[in-house]
Amino acid sequence: MKSAYLVLGVPGNASKEDIEVAFVNATNYYTPSRLTSASSEVDKFLDIKTAYQVLKDAESRAAHDRKLNAGNLPASQRALSKATVYTEAEASWLTRPFPLIVLAAFVVFSIVYFVNQKRETAAKELVIKELKVKHLAAEGAEKEVAQRAKEDSDKAQLARRNEQQERQFRQESDRAIANARNTELQRGYQDIQRQAAAQQAEQRKQYEAASREQTLAREAQQRLANDKARIRELCYQNYRRFDC
Repeated sequence: MKSAYLVLGVPGNASKEDIEVAFVNATNYYTPSRLTSASSEVDKFLDIKTAYQVLKDAESRAAHDRKLNAGNLPASQRALSKATVYTEAEASWLTRPFPLIVLAAFVVFSIVYFVNQKRETAAKELVIKELKVKHLAAEGAEKEVAQRAKEDSDKAQLARRNEQQERQFRQESDRAIANARNTELQRGYQDIQRQAAAQQAEQRKQYEAASREQTLAREAQQRLANDKARIRELCYQNYRRFDC
């Protein structure tokens, strides 16, 4: 009898967790591509699945262990306690329809073999379909995870872009406000310069006017002094005195 422990690759005292882990490892190893590449791989996986079905249930595992223990007993203890004896008449009766019996046995064997082949083929196809479904489910889960990761990345990128645009808008607003303030300050400075220039021009005009007045006054005083001098000179010439 073939040991389910050897097929699954676990020791005889394996726990349920060990059996589950061994079957999961086998499922991961026998992928759909590996099973479709060789029919022998499917047979191995079916044996592993059958061994797993036997060992995962406590009652079926106990029955399997009893069969293994019975298979290890000596041949003398496993022999039948009572031998089967046929009489010559019974033997002659059995040998008469021997060809028919052989033919019937062959037909039955062929039917059983055909049914077993159909069952094995159906079981293989079912296993392959189950693995394909699991593989598609895993791919779908991976795609969903990738899609969620992409959506999260897009959201993060959009948030960074919005934050960058908002920061750029604030910087542009700050620059515009600073430029406006600088322009206003420049205008105020220019107004102050114009006012100072106007004051300087006005002061220069006043200074020039005062200078002209002073010049005219000095010239008038000089003409008056000249006139007085000529008068004194004429008085002296005519009257021999300076105060005529």
